[in-house]
Amino acid sequence: MARHESPCPIEWQECAVTKEPAPFPTVSGIESWLKDIAHDFTLGWIGIDEFITLVMTHAFGRVPLPPEVAGILTATHLLRNASSEDRQGIQQLATAWFTDQSPAITDPTRWHLRSVVRTPGTPSLALTGHNDVVTDITTFIGPNDRQLLASTGLHGTLCVWDPETGEQVGDTITDRHGLSEHLAAFTDSNERVLLANAGRRGPIRFWDAITGKAHEKPLVVHDKILTVLVAFTTDGGSPRLALGLSAPDSSHVEIQIWDPIARRQTGLLTGHTNQVSGITVFQGPGDRVQLASASFDGTVRIWDPGAGKQVGNTITVPGLGGLHGITSWQEDGLRLAVTTDEGMLQLLTPGTCHQQTAPLVDRNDGARAVRGPQGVLSFPGPEGILLASHGPDDLIRIWDPSTGKQMGTPLRGHLSSVRAFTALSSHSGRPLLATASIDRTVRIWDPMSCLAQRDAVPWEDADALTMETITVSDGTVLLATAGADDTIRLWDPTSGLQAAPPLHKFAALQTALTTFTDPDGKTLLASAGGDDVVHILDLETGQLSKTLVGHTEWINAIAVFHTSQGATRLVTASEDATLRIWDPFTGKQIGKPLRNHPDAMEQLATWTAPSGGPRIASAGWDGAIHVWNAETGQKLDVPFRGHTDLVTGIVPFPHCDDIRLASTSEDGTLRIWNPETGQQLHMAKLESATQFWQIALMTAIPTRPQLITSELSGHLRIWDEHANLLHSFDLKTCLWNVVPFPDGTLGVGLDDGWAVVRVPV
Repeated sequence: MARHESPCPIEWQECAVTKEPAPFPTVSGIESWLKDIAHDFTLGWIGIDEFITLVMTHAFGRVPLPPEVAGILTATHLLRNASSEDRQGIQQLATAWFTDQSPAITDPTRWHLRSVVRTPGTPSLALTGHNDVVTDITTFIGPNDRQLLASTGLHGTLCVWDPETGEQVGDTITDRHGLSEHLAAFTDSNERVLLANAGRRGPIRFWDAITGKAHEKPLVVHDKILTVLVAFTTDGGSPRLALGLSAPDSSHVEIQIWDPIARRQTGLLTGHTNQVSGITVFQGPGDRVQLASASFDGTVRIWDPGAGKQVGNTITVPGLGGLHGITSWQEDGLRLAVTTDEGMLQLLTPGTCHQQTAPLVDRNDGARAVRGPQGVLSFPGPEGILLASHGPDDLIRIWDPSTGKQMGTPLRGHLSSVRAFTALSSHSGRPLLATASIDRTVRIWDPMSCLAQRDAVPWEDADALTMETITVSDGTVLLATAGADDTIRLWDPTSGLQAAPPLHKFAALQTALTTFTDPDGKTLLASAGGDDVVHILDLETGQLSKTLVGHTEWINAIAVFHTSQGATRLVTASEDATLRIWDPFTGKQIGKPLRNHPDAMEQLATWTAPSGGPRIASAGWDGAIHVWNAETGQKLDVPFRGHTDLVTGIVPFPHCDDIRLASTSEDGTLRIWNPETGQQLHMAKLESATQFWQIALMTAIPTRPQLITSELSGHLRIWDEHANLLHSFDLKTCLWNVVPFPDGTLGVGLDDGWAVVRVPV
């Protein structure tokens, strides 16, 4: 895969781990080796996905991989959540690494990742001193007024770093007394910086941040689960620790305030009814130090730790579930931001007559809600406060709280989930972010530089929301993708490399693609989307040749058909509740718009009826499917009714000497129809609550049509023409689209890229 130069002014390092490759057995012994390794990990503390990530990084080290192997390995969420059907792929990677053999399809009956393309990582400075999961980080001022960074690993390693250079300061501190999940820093009366670390069950141990020596006796918290550890300074300048504590069954929750020098408790804050998930420190009225806490009980409380009491009313955050993170800043008064179980980033304005809340993430955005933020951090930007969030998708997102909009593209680089992050500044005062991850690294990011240079990133957003296969004049099959960066890109599906520069930078997201040929045999591409028009692109030149104007709202689908006289036509479906037919060579609309849906039209399909003449099937939010004579514009008979929710896909397929129509819906059903009569012939319903998203026809075996459905949940399913389920696979990631290639492989649109996969036939 191609490497891209960093747009950032700092000398950034590629993702790497310091662990040298571990001794690895033969391919036949990989399963037993994985089981042996598993005994060395506390799987109760890390999930199987993190375990697989650790195993893979441990095995492969930082030695460069062959491009074809690196392309697959980069799809970390596909590998670390590998199912039994994917085990062969893991074995092939091990073989390629240790024997210099290229991955090959040794068993075509097994699920196999052929190539994967992912969004390139954002430049970052990788700090690689830990040999286990990095669970927490904190900053402090060291000698010569240098801002330093401290991190702790799950198994008790503590490291101090210079965040400007990435160099470790001093030796690694090793706490051999148990797991470490929390870290804080404070300065004692002798101006020494001390680090406090602890696991979920304590005790809290103290270390000299510069010398690495253990400092006096630990602080023991009996029979409590430690969920939060935060250091702050009192109004009088004395250090304090705020401890979020709960009983093992969360029946008793409290925040304890401790003097870490005297080892005595100085305050007790009670009121939450479930675990405290985050604490933020700020200057309240009269410059008094105050705390704000977020809890899994769905509330935020503000405290005066000196007085040991709550300040103001409890803030209940709208929505379901608890809160995961909290941050604070001053902007015409106190502002807070919290993250919720629903994947929401919520803004709070305490102190008003009614608590003001505003979400930064649309509740109806299902994809965003699934991968939504879990932690949140405020930091100063060039023109005001910005927010950073991290979630289960391993990405860091930057938000402008004044507009509620995400800025730039997500920061990518971690191989697994982010556990903690903090803000810091460079010597020049430039804001930086530091993140700690399960992938055993700490990363330093320059969000402003990367945001400023985002246009220099070759592939700003890899979401393959729309895909189409293209056969060019020499017979080469390419993959066209339209993503959230408002471009269309052509790819070689075998190598995973771009076959040409981006075709065009559109004014809005393109969500519909199709191809056709002109009278001279030249392949053209038609695209449409949020700008309400159809674009005709010359694939040889990449230039825009025609624009078809007529729709008044978003165009959701586009298809090609041929008249009885052989003329090429395009048909489009729009949220303006119309179908429109076009001559793509003149740019003229043919006839009047076709109207019969009460709401937006979402899906299209075209075919030639056995009796002759082109047909169009359309569907939308009402669940009904309408069939039209494409030449006359007349609707055939009554609509096909059966689906009870949005129709997400329609595909015609041959059956003997006839045509059948397959449709999928968010109601979780696959239905097979006779398009001439409207009769439903077969139906299958998913047992789980997952919803179909797209459907395609696999033609590797012309005499035996197979239907491929994809789901946002990550499942691909293969069905026969009678809606019988043949195979089911779980890719463990969000699937937007699926298209078949002539050789029987499938192009799959992922949440942040695409993959080509081979499935059993």
